[in-house]
Amino acid sequence: MASYRKRSGFWEYRVKYIDPATGKKKEKSVAGFKRKADCIEAAAEAEKKIKNGHFNVDDSILFIEYAEKWLYNYALNNKPSTVRPRKIEQTRLVKHFGYVKIKQITSIMYQDFLNNLNKDYATNTISSTHSVARMIFKKAYQDNIIDRDPTLYATLPKKRETAQDIHNKISNPVSKNIEIEKIKLILSTAKEQGLDNDYETFSLLAATGIRIGELIALKYEDLKSQNGHYEILVTKTLYNPTNNMREYTLLPPKTKGSVRSIDISKELYSMLEKLITKQKAIKLAVGESYHNERFIFAKTNGYPQHAKQIANRLKRLLKLCKIEDKYTPHSFRHSYATLLEELQLPQVYIQKQLGHSSFETTQSTYIHITDNIKKEASAKINNLAKSFLQ
Repeated sequence: MASYRKRSGFWEYRVKYIDPATGKKKEKSVAGFKRKADCIEAAAEAEKKIKNGHFNVDDSILFIEYAEKWLYNYALNNKPSTVRPRKIEQTRLVKHFGYVKIKQITSIMYQDFLNNLNKDYATNTISSTHSVARMIFKKAYQDNIIDRDPTLYATLPKKRETAQDIHNKISNPVSKNIEIEKIKLILSTAKEQGLDNDYETFSLLAATGIRIGELIALKYEDLKSQNGHYEILVTKTLYNPTNNMREYTLLPPKTKGSVRSIDISKELYSMLEKLITKQKAIKLAVGESYHNERFIFAKTNGYPQHAKQIANRLKRLLKLCKIEDKYTPHSFRHSYATLLEELQLPQVYIQKQLGHSSFETTQSTYIHITDNIKKEASAKINNLAKSFLQ
């Protein structure tokens, strides 16, 4: 039951309650109301929050304290590759709000923070930072640390493009899709002037649309052949944020739908078989120092390649080809999807080959791919691969 009193011309209320964390009796007082009616209304709201479990009993918790606790719990239930970007955004939030009491962070303060980010960061960075902030404050509300979420009605600021920005985009576009003639040129250049395993690497990217992390995680046993049908199994992805060859981690693929088998041509299968034979010969020559984890795309010491190395290899090939487009290894995935669409293959088959996360939705309608579709599609895939695997 609240009590009221007037001091120095202002009204004050006091609310007694039991702290659920300690079981001890406590008292909360708030002063500064000019009218008694406002004081009574505020006290009633406080009692309501106590009853519903949404009353902050600890006003001293700093943002940095709760944000660190949130990140620790988040990391327990997520993959390192997912936690790493969350940690970056959490650090950005801590840098700004760190030693502010979390309950004192208002909607206006948070909106000002987003607006200031807009001066130095890209839209995607601001959006991902906002996403992490929403998770932190939502959990703080659920834990009864704060009474309201300051991120709830925040608006992401929009970038205002200048004429120069638009000119730069047009002059230096980031290309996502590689035309087939350029794919042929890149592969022929890789075959003639490429570094170790370049031709095999970019051939597989072009002919399967596999993600780069999935490619460098492939092992000998992931190459399959049965009754004239050839495929590779995608059951893992390689995570190596430091690019230190010895500090890699094998993780589950990006989504559940990413666990899949990818149809490949006989020519591509033979190419990968030769690469495995080559790796085995290197292992025998190197001896015990060889990192014997059976990676198909391994360095000469047996350790897997890392994504940055392959990206740099592609830049080298593009320069040799005199191709100015800013392609990345992921561009081959976009091209592969486009080529499959042009072949008019069933959507469910395309999604299966690429391991799109939306495949689960498709799977609820198309339970499986029929043998006839698989046979027809495999034949088309073989012909496609032959067109640029020379």
